[in-house]
Amino acid sequence: MKISRYIYAGIILLIYIPLVFMGANVFFPKYTDAESYYPYEECAPQPVGQEIKSQECFKEQEKNRIAFEKEKNNYNVRKYLFVVLFSLISLITISLIKIEEVIKLGIFSGATISTFVSTLMYF
Repeated sequence: MKISRYIYAGIILLIYIPLVFMGANVFFPKYTDAESYYPYEECAPQPVGQEIKSQECFKEQEKNRIAFEKEKNNYNVRKYLFVVLFSLISLITISLIKIEEVIKLGIFSGATISTFVSTLMYF
């Protein structure tokens, strides 16, 4: 087999993988960049006698952070399922249609790598 066939498969691979993850971030934009971390509020230390308010503030912050993390994890599961389903649909599609083997190789490799990488990222 010519090396140019592998180059074409590599090009398809390099296009497919970023587009899948970019699509996932377009359809699931929440919890990306700065919004992926819980926004802590200021719980300034209180003078003696008002320490209870500080402790309540910290407890409230922790409760809210745990709720935020649970919601974020559920959201990331949906994002992960999107990537996996899209990759599965790609694999089924390329197995059913007649196209060049080099294109099949590129898309198959891209779908496999995308699924593997998304599994590492989201779990």
